[in-house]
Amino acid sequence: MDNQIPTVPDTNVANLLTNGTVPSKSDFVNYLNEEISSYHSDLTRPGWTTWAIVGAISAAIWLLLEQFEKSVFDLQNVFFLLLVVSFLMDAGIYLVALVSRRTVEDSGSSKFRMTSARFGQNRVGLILLIIRWAVQIILAVEFSFLVSWPITLGAIVTSALNLAGTLLLIVMSFLSSPIPRKIKPRQRGAVFTQSLLAVIALVALFGYLRAIPSLSPSIEVGDLRLASLIVAILFLIFLMVRSSSGQWIL
Repeated sequence: MDNQIPTVPDTNVANLLTNGTVPSKSDFVNYLNEEISSYHSDLTRPGWTTWAIVGAISAAIWLLLEQFEKSVFDLQNVFFLLLVVSFLMDAGIYLVALVSRRTVEDSGSSKFRMTSARFGQNRVGLILLIIRWAVQIILAVEFSFLVSWPITLGAIVTSALNLAGTLLLIVMSFLSSPIPRKIKPRQRGAVFTQSLLAVIALVALFGYLRAIPSLSPSIEVGDLRLASLIVAILFLIFLMVRSSSGQWIL
């Protein structure tokens, strides 16, 4: 009986060689086709180029420095506005995910893909998300005096859950575990969890909006302008990460 190394139907040739298996001819052809398709997709992907995003970030930073030079803002109000915008984004993301519930399908001919390949290319974006969730927790604690304790608790819990989930994805980005390329719509338990997070985010958002009149000094145009510039810069940074990895991280 010949002592042959078995072939495995996987298009990730590098992983096959690392595991000591020899890819078949069809696997190698599929791998080349996927690499060519990925390269073509990168060249034809619509949107801003990296240089355009860098230019926009530079312009926004210039305007931000002008705001600091004028000093017509209150930092407490600016951070509070950033907290409100963050929860507005959370609520929007949860609601869109619940409404769409579409099947997420990764490109490729094989049924599975390694977690290191799926999440490793977006590791920088995941680190940015970790920073965002951590800052959101800090701001929720900082402004707990403006809202009732259930709203503060809900804000901290949702941010902590998002932080834990992002840390899990970071860990998975270093592992070579197979996951399906086609992810079906969420099951009942996951849908319930997503719905609960959406409700908590909306309640927290409503509570923070009601607390705006309690701010002292009150919010001025300078506060809105500075907060808008910070949000724009952060969004452009996320957009630049997305353009390099091909995935949204928000």
